Amino acid sequence: MQNLLQQIDGLDEQKEYQKIIDLIEILDENDQTYDIKSELGRAYNNLANNSENIEEQTEYLNAAVNIFHALEEEEKRDKKLHYRLAYSYWGLGKYFDALESLNKSLSIDHEYDNAKEIYNDVIDSLSSPYHRYNTNERIEDFWKTFEQEEQKIREAVDNSNNENAIDLSNLTDDILKIIFEDPIFEIGFYTEKNKYEIIFPIDGNKFRIYVRQYLISKMPESLKENWIFTLGRRRMDNIDKLAMKRYETTITAGDIKIVPILTDDNKIDIEIYHNELAEISKKDQDQCFGIFFPLLDMAIGEIITIGYIGTIDFLEEEPEEETITLGQLYDYILKNLKNVTENITSYTVYNVKAREETDEDGYINYREDIFIGTTSCMDIISAYYDNDTYIIKELYQDTGAILGYFYFANDKLNKDEMLDIRTNIEDSIIEKASDFGVVIGGATGQSYCYIDFITYDFANFIEISQTILKTLDSEDIGLSVFYQQAIKYTL
Repeated sequence: MQNLLQQIDGLDEQKEYQKIIDLIEILDENDQTYDIKSELGRAYNNLANNSENIEEQTEYLNAAVNIFHALEEEEKRDKKLHYRLAYSYWGLGKYFDALESLNKSLSIDHEYDNAKEIYNDVIDSLSSPYHRYNTNERIEDFWKTFEQEEQKIREAVDNSNNENAIDLSNLTDDILKIIFEDPIFEIGFYTEKNKYEIIFPIDGNKFRIYVRQYLISKMPESLKENWIFTLGRRRMDNIDKLAMKRYETTITAGDIKIVPILTDDNKIDIEIYHNELAEISKKDQDQCFGIFFPLLDMAIGEIITIGYIGTIDFLEEEPEEETITLGQLYDYILKNLKNVTENITSYTVYNVKAREETDEDGYINYREDIFIGTTSCMDIISAYYDNDTYIIKELYQDTGAILGYFYFANDKLNKDEMLDIRTNIEDSIIEKASDFGVVIGGATGQSYCYIDFITYDFANFIEISQTILKTLDSEDIGLSVFYQQAIKYTL
């Protein structure tokens, strides 16, 4: 086996990567040791690096990822394996996964040169996210493909109960993967509208709304006769008559008693009592939520759930307070809350305690100087300050959308007019760049102002926005992706 590894090293020096792959893949499974398989993954990485064909690159890099993932099950302390996996992720544009693997490699050996050499390159790639296949291109390709396949999909819906029917879920999943790395959807026939329907559930994550809403807005007119695409699970009438079975438990919605509690932030906290849910909650709260949330979404609509429901508590004893049924909750919300809407552009004002002390070089980091801001998605702001990358990672890797912010120094701006100036810039970007992205909020700091955005076509969005920002009397204007460690770029 040592001779084989030496032979592989020789072929690697000659850049004969395909010969390495051929040599290893004809071996019996028993002869494909951990080290040999790791060399196979490296050969696929190098083959991708030598190819100028994007489809080939993707194919080779995914093959490497699959090999390294399998090896991770065998060995957790191999710095070389985690480095090689990071290299694969880097090539695929999965920069957060690449950083995670590099961190694993460096946690094993802090001085591992290979991992250290590409660490800043990965950060740089993350910070300058010019996608070779952006969200707009994905959406265009999706609608073209859907138009070609939609009759087949309609037939699959009509025949979904037949034994020999086309696999509807896989057919739709394959098309949606043009946009989403991991599609989440429901498909069927909407009887009241007499149209076929695809629903994009949000599952409590408001940040998922933006790309899906944008996708729906680009739907070709030719499809609207037969199809409707819905953002979030929609509300159903007569929900109290509905029974749902999950986790071997059947719950009738009308048997659920709700105590609504109005809050100061125009939301409703709810306490829930149902005898079976009360027993389940003693053992497994997550199971209770898994049963209740689909019913709640069907009672008031998923977008209303996200926007207006606060805390949810399951009671172990029947409440003494007056209760309403799940079916009455929607009317209660409309009656007792202000300006109830399913419009996602409603904004929340937030306050932050600005950092006062500077670092050893006399600086305060970007966004640490903020004392007030507005946002249409508070989860994004919270994740940033918690240094949690799950939102930017999902947007970036699942859909190609980029979450970022512009900044500009406000030292030359009139403090009394600062908010109006920032708002005017935001409005101009919204008006002129709406085909390429959306402004989701802004903030004012002691040294800088900030404008937050999600873009579906980075290059065009930045080009238009930069022209607008350059009208400001500011010597420091730039942008960053929504990640604390990201490199900042001057415009």
